[in-house]
Amino acid sequence: PGIGTVLMVAASLAAGGLLVSESRLSSLNPEEALQQDNPVDRMQAVQALVKLGSAGIPDLAQGLASQNRNRRVSSLIGLGQVGPLATGVVDDVRLALSDTDAEVRCNAIPAFWRISQDVGRVAPIVIGMLDDQNSDVRDTAIATLEQLGLRDTTPFIEMLLRYSADARHPAWPSLWLRRTSTGHREIGDAGRALPAR
Repeated sequence: PGIGTVLMVAASLAAGGLLVSESRLSSLNPEEALQQDNPVDRMQAVQALVKLGSAGIPDLAQGLASQNRNRRVSSLIGLGQVGPLATGVVDDVRLALSDTDAEVRCNAIPAFWRISQDVGRVAPIVIGMLDDQNSDVRDTAIATLEQLGLRDTTPFIEMLLRYSADARHPAWPSLWLRRTSTGHREIGDAGRALPAR
């Protein structure tokens, strides 16, 4: 067989696999679909609920209280994509910022911003997430603050300077990297003002 035939057979098999996957997902209720082990299956379920708009919000919101981490993460991703239509559950999303699982917290940060769209409400809370012990959470908080258009680095600098030599802030490495990419010289100046360990 020629290369064209091989490619045609491969494409047919891939398409058939997607159809089987989608038909299997459609037979599951949202609770089951959003906690699948396969991340592709979970994202397909999320996208199906997001396409429903406000009609999909109750199923997504219900997942925030799930014992299943995959379900909580999937729900946050979906609610973040729905955005301001999910304003009715923004307080539940805010609660996810204190979840014991770092991946849940990472997904709660951008979801909280995309739903709230209120810089004055979101910024102080996300700045507080810079104190998280998980570096992925801190990086997500910094990236979200950049999305907020928060170019004033004063809150970051004040936070860095609060810490003594015994407890240099865990967000410092991430802020330093951002400083070099965004040109915020004052972050570098604040870092140099910190006492050496």
